[in-house]
Amino acid sequence: MAELGHENVDLLKFDIEGFEWGLFEQDFYGCSVRPMQLSFELHTEKANPVCVPKTAVAGRGFAAVNKLFSKLYGFGYRVVSKELNDGDHACAEFVWLNVGKLNALPSSGR
Repeated sequence: MAELGHENVDLLKFDIEGFEWGLFEQDFYGCSVRPMQLSFELHTEKANPVCVPKTAVAGRGFAAVNKLFSKLYGFGYRVVSKELNDGDHACAEFVWLNVGKLNALPSSGR
């Protein structure tokens, strides 16, 4: 971002078949610039192993989802959309909006 002179990210969208857990834990939690909006598919431990590597989602059940959602909530994000995956109900698409950043925008930018 610095190399290109960018100071913010409006949207971060990803569908990385279970590897989103590592992205959150290793990159997102510690970053200083967070996007206004997140759009991602979340895969859990019961996801179809044909599509999602078991190692990527091992131990990623209810408690892990709650922990992730609590962290995102703490960063100012709120769920604005959820859609279950028709082919695999252990996966769902989410859209989160950072309401803290939204409230910080001038009224003309909302």
